[in-house]
Amino acid sequence: MTPPSRDAAPHQAVDAPAVTGPAAQTAFGALTDVLWREREVLEDLLFKLTAQQMVLRSGESRWVARADAEVRAALEGLQDFEVLRAAEVDLLVRDYGLRADVSLRELAETAPEPWPTVLHDHREALRTLTVEIDAAAAHNRGLLQAGERATREALDQITATGSRPSGAYDSRGGVVSRGNVVSRARWFFLDEQT
Repeated sequence: MTPPSRDAAPHQAVDAPAVTGPAAQTAFGALTDVLWREREVLEDLLFKLTAQQMVLRSGESRWVARADAEVRAALEGLQDFEVLRAAEVDLLVRDYGLRADVSLRELAETAPEPWPTVLHDHREALRTLTVEIDAAAAHNRGLLQAGERATREALDQITATGSRPSGAYDSRGGVVSRGNVVSRARWFFLDEQT
């Protein structure tokens, strides 16, 4: 048996063992179930990256850590589905004598009907989501780097001039406002009242 070419055109038949019968239908059905769930997780990751982007653009720094945690959680969920997908593909490889490094396109070309169309659709959707996720992540990295630069420049300016911006804290923790120090005790009292 000659291994299929990775450069073969989509929907082109490959030289692979016959994958037919009820067990094959079940195996490919299980794989497509995992692919659907993986697509949902990728959509969730893209949503989280978009939300993170909105937080970064808004300048609301208090939400940056939460947005980052949500992106990390989505990435962990994606890793779980990558393991599930690899397990399903391994079963197909083992049960049908396919190459260990078989691609999704090659699986689609090997699959019995109706799975070729479904698998090709998954492949295209996964590729599109991956491109969108890469673009969103790159954009977010750019926003974070710009924010880091701006923060560093502001700190450098403060250090160089020895001045404090309005609303800064003095060495005792009191708030500096237009040259007047408001005591911490007063703020504590106000917090107690609310």
